[in-house]
Amino acid sequence: MMKRYLLFLLLLAASSLAQAQKTTSARVIGNIFSDVAGQPLEGAFLLLTPVDKEGEKPQQTIADAEGNFEFTIPSGGKYKLQAQFLGYSPWTGILYFESGKRNAVPTINLPATTMVLDTLEIIGQTVAMEVKEDTTVFMAAAYKTRPEAVAEDLISKLPGIDVDLSGNVTAQGEEVKKVLVDGKPFFGDDPKIALQNLPVEIIEKVEMIDEQSEQARFTGFDDGDRNKVLNIITNKSKQYGKFGKGTLGYGTDNRYTASGSLNLFKGDQRISILGMSNNINEQNFSMQDIMGAIGGGGRGRRGQGGRGGGGGMSSMMDQSQNFLSNNNNGISQTNALGVNYTDKWGKNWDVTASYFFNSKNTVLEQYSFREYILSDMDNQRMDQNSVSESNNVNHRLTARLENKINDRNSILIQPTISFQNYDNIDHWEQVTYLDEGDTLNYSDNESYSDKAGVNFSNSILYRHKFKKDRRTFSVNLTNTAYTSSGLSNDWALTQQIQNGMFVSDTTDQQTESDTRQWGMSANTSYTEPIGKYGMLQLGYNVAYNENNADTYSRAFNYESGEYDEILEQQSNVFESNSLRHRPFTRYQWSNRTVTFATGVAYQMTDMQNSSIYPHSGDYHYQFHNVLPEASFSYRPSRRSRLRITYNTQTSLPSINNLQDIVDMSDPLNVSLGNPELQQEMSNVFRLNYRKFSPENGQFFFANLSATTTQDKISTATWIAQSDTTLADGTQIARGTTITQSVNLDGYFNSRATVSYGFPVEVLRSNLTLTTNGQYTRQVGLTNNVQAYTHNGLIGQSIKLSSNISEDVDFNLSWSTNYYMINNELQANSNNNYFQHSLQLKYRQRFLDRFFIGGTGRLLMYNGLDTGDDPSIFLLSANIGAQVLKNNRGEISLSVYDILNQNQSIARTVSESYIEDTYSTVLTQYAMLTFTYNLSDFRPPKRPRGMPDRDTMRMMMN
Repeated sequence: MMKRYLLFLLLLAASSLAQAQKTTSARVIGNIFSDVAGQPLEGAFLLLTPVDKEGEKPQQTIADAEGNFEFTIPSGGKYKLQAQFLGYSPWTGILYFESGKRNAVPTINLPATTMVLDTLEIIGQTVAMEVKEDTTVFMAAAYKTRPEAVAEDLISKLPGIDVDLSGNVTAQGEEVKKVLVDGKPFFGDDPKIALQNLPVEIIEKVEMIDEQSEQARFTGFDDGDRNKVLNIITNKSKQYGKFGKGTLGYGTDNRYTASGSLNLFKGDQRISILGMSNNINEQNFSMQDIMGAIGGGGRGRRGQGGRGGGGGMSSMMDQSQNFLSNNNNGISQTNALGVNYTDKWGKNWDVTASYFFNSKNTVLEQYSFREYILSDMDNQRMDQNSVSESNNVNHRLTARLENKINDRNSILIQPTISFQNYDNIDHWEQVTYLDEGDTLNYSDNESYSDKAGVNFSNSILYRHKFKKDRRTFSVNLTNTAYTSSGLSNDWALTQQIQNGMFVSDTTDQQTESDTRQWGMSANTSYTEPIGKYGMLQLGYNVAYNENNADTYSRAFNYESGEYDEILEQQSNVFESNSLRHRPFTRYQWSNRTVTFATGVAYQMTDMQNSSIYPHSGDYHYQFHNVLPEASFSYRPSRRSRLRITYNTQTSLPSINNLQDIVDMSDPLNVSLGNPELQQEMSNVFRLNYRKFSPENGQFFFANLSATTTQDKISTATWIAQSDTTLADGTQIARGTTITQSVNLDGYFNSRATVSYGFPVEVLRSNLTLTTNGQYTRQVGLTNNVQAYTHNGLIGQSIKLSSNISEDVDFNLSWSTNYYMINNELQANSNNNYFQHSLQLKYRQRFLDRFFIGGTGRLLMYNGLDTGDDPSIFLLSANIGAQVLKNNRGEISLSVYDILNQNQSIARTVSESYIEDTYSTVLTQYAMLTFTYNLSDFRPPKRPRGMPDRDTMRMMMN
């Protein structure tokens, strides 16, 4: 009883304290405008200083795009408010604010001036961030970077944003898939190109946007769907001129690098040219793989089941965690060239277009050890080693053309086309055996493949606003076309146990494949206001897709010396067509604080699958689905927001999984198509909360997501326990692995990320603490037994980013992840282990021109079931000097992997096996590099006799 009473008193005291704090603090809001044209003064600086309050520090903020500003003060009282904006007379006022209330400051109107004014003293750090609607703005000047740094160096310092060693960017726990420059695409949707090529010196601020779709932004109807986008705002003084960088380097083992960029900015017209060539695994772009060809040679390569579904969760020593700044397994030689063009044509057309070419040659050696998870026999294991060489060539062109016809009508056209050529030579050996060491089979394989593909898509969006506010109509037409063709030669020598004896067999075949897909869709939307805060949306979506796959396999004829013996069981002509109708309706209620939306769609899908050769068969399916959705957004202040969304979605199987074919290009790893696959249906829940405090540089965000999937396209795996004959007569030896895609219920995935960051003034750095968790329940069939594999992860990381000066730059981080693997079939396969990582990136300039720097990473593991807990210490360093006028040149000597410890180890966990893979990576080398930075900015000249902007404002006044 006493314990309950004490608990009650503690809760009452906490409640009273919270209430007292709530009623004592006060909000101060206001807006600031130009008195010349009544325009909001975005970026105006405001300083709030307490009067006669000892110990309370002044606060500072900046106005957003609408001229709004906000302070939160610990208690009411008398304050001095000061406002200033370049080119305007400052404003000062003494105001009294009441505790526990929302205090509105009278609108501030600043008069323009041509006089040189004293500036307000900025207390502590420069204002680092501001929040407006779904956008967080970071001021570049508040984050110290070296003068020659690129955008990626700045981005990695921003609160809530992480850049991994491969250049992938996450913002508030979500992947960033697009980076804009002044609101326009830069080389399409490839984030790496912008972040690794644009210099920091041209950046004024960076916007982190929760971007809605084009239709949602136009209609004002929030469907709850968001993508994280970074928008780099360039400094107006840097929008006229030319800038860029050139680098040449040569090192030991014939390592080399050469790269260059040139940017020609002339206001709205901007031309950027990029190029690079190296053999040190560096690339400043994202690879395109429109055919799904990268990562394998022959079909069904390495026992992964070319047509089987099921992915794994890469959980141990993931490749992206390795030391390389742009890590790729193997040794790669890369060549790339790109051009980006942005301009404004006339009064109405905004145009952006880009072309990018890249060619990559990779030599890779791998060793893998796989343990199959079986319930009714001793565990089966497979060891494999391989050597491969691949060439991947890509061309991609993108464009964005927007015509603002008038105030009520606009049209947006976005075409994209990609070309890919891929060839691969692969040799691998495989041994399968039981736990006690008995060998089941052996194979020696060679594969050569040559593939080419073209992928085209285009979107046309027409938008119309009626005279009545919030009444809109839009229609989005899209069409896609894809074609690929390939030729692969597969040779294999297999030794298998049959009737207690080893029997050898040779496979020599050639496979010709041709895939064609095209589709078109139309999405219409009409919105109608209902009252002051309500809105109704009515829409209709229709989509048609047609898919064709032709596959012909032929055996080598030793008499004719040609591949002319058709293998009917491995050949197939298949068609899959689908037609979808989806009418939908949504209702939204929204004010400045709360937005709630709900809707429902009725989807009717007709899927017709047909096998034409070597046998005919029709598979006709109709799916009728009711798809509800809902979203809720609560914004208690401009700087905090809670968003909750729920939606349902469906996905049809791909033609590669549907095609009715037996793939025996790798005789010991056979894959089957499944023309009876059904569509998937998923329920997705997301929760996101964020809060920023620009005055003290603190931020907090939390993300939670959960997905359940019915009829998940997963993998069924059969391990032949005796010599077997398939339904089509194909002979399968004991120990052979057979995979096929199947629909299974029970898949579940959830993720959670919580992050808190704040400046550490004594270190003049920013500290970020992040806790993350993940749980995945995969479902699969193994020898006709359905079972779940549970993969869990709990992790904690600490990141310290310097903000000391341009001469000292470092990033220090520590992370610990605890992995949990549990399979219901085999408890012996369960494994829980730790992964620890310590990483430091450092650079310091001294004696004005000289610098020293380096990167180091310690990677450790504890508890692996392999009996070996590896630790890897990767260390690189460089030293150099800046030369030429204005330090435009730089000479440096760098040594990569000083201790020669670099390696790549990855663990993959699937429904039916656990596999550890060791891959060759780039190791120790030294390189001498020269870099030249071009920076020549020249604002346009005013016609003779024309007054400057400030004088014109005074004249207008």
